[in-house]
Amino acid sequence: MQTLDASKLEADSQTPPQPEPPPDVFQLQALLTGPIDLRTVSLFGLFAIAFFATLHMAKSLFLPIVIACLVTLLLNPTVSLLNRWRLPRGAAAGLVLLSFMLLVALGVKSTFEPASEWIEEAPTSLRQVERKIRRLMKPVEEVSEAARHVERLTQMQETGKPAPVELNSDPSLGKSLFEGTQNLLVSAGVVLILSFFLLSSGDLFLHKVVRMLPRLQDRKKIVNISRQIQRDVSTYLLTISSINILLAVCVGAMTYFMGLPNPMLWGVMAGIFNFVPYLGAISGMVILGGASLLTFDEPIQALVPPLIYLALTALEGSIFTPLALGHRLSLNPVVIFLGLFFWGWIWGVAGALLSVPLLISAKIICDHLEPLEPIGELLGR
Repeated sequence: MQTLDASKLEADSQTPPQPEPPPDVFQLQALLTGPIDLRTVSLFGLFAIAFFATLHMAKSLFLPIVIACLVTLLLNPTVSLLNRWRLPRGAAAGLVLLSFMLLVALGVKSTFEPASEWIEEAPTSLRQVERKIRRLMKPVEEVSEAARHVERLTQMQETGKPAPVELNSDPSLGKSLFEGTQNLLVSAGVVLILSFFLLSSGDLFLHKVVRMLPRLQDRKKIVNISRQIQRDVSTYLLTISSINILLAVCVGAMTYFMGLPNPMLWGVMAGIFNFVPYLGAISGMVILGGASLLTFDEPIQALVPPLIYLALTALEGSIFTPLALGHRLSLNPVVIFLGLFFWGWIWGVAGALLSVPLLISAKIICDHLEPLEPIGELLGR
């Protein structure tokens, strides 16, 4: 017996240890509820840095995909309604998408001509605004000019010669505009084609993902997350779009009765800018204030339109939008402000426009995954 035991121990010692089975990538709860140590936090931090750096560097690839997904969420309820009325889903998707394109083209056409006129007259208009502002800020300007004059004299005394003048070697404005327009058209084409396929396919990709998951619990979780993201983001987009259209009508009517030229331009501007929280209202107020300074001679009279615009956006942001969206879709204002700057840094102006839908999606995902519930609580109001 001792010989058998020794040989068994020797055989066991020569047997290589079996590796632990890797975690099942489909078991979401098991991946997120493991032990948290320094290595786990470090790996998660490195993954987050690599993920957002990839989004930033590959903006031209990911941005059209995200925009197409949001367009799909916006138009999917109408496509589903037409499909329930016995219209094939492909035909319904094409009809709804074509109607959406026509509305966008009509809005662009109605504002393109007055906007082009304002851009052509921008140098002259800016000089007029500068003269009017300078009259109000004349004392401060005199002090600043005296300080600059003293600084120039000091530099000439130290070096014995005036500071060299550097020539701008940037590419021409026409080339930059041409390249920007070309990229915009390519991205718009990708968004339209991808939106059509997503609207036509319906829940095809969701069904494929569900079939890949082995556990019933994970399948239910994925379906619940997907359904709530579709419902809440589409509700947000439809509600905000309706509110911004109403705001555009109010601003257009206000500028018309105040005597500002091109009231439709200012109304459309207000509706588009209001998709960007906080910064959109401030930017619109500044631009409308410049137009008022060009239109009215008296500074006090020129301040009335931007102040009314500010009051309308304040009422919209503090009363109408919270009542329409309710507590379920409300986000922390500090998180919205930080997310605005973060996604603006990642994807520019488009990122600022998409920041709130992305935050809503992130909050829904965090609320459905138990280990991420504290993050969801932080994102909420």
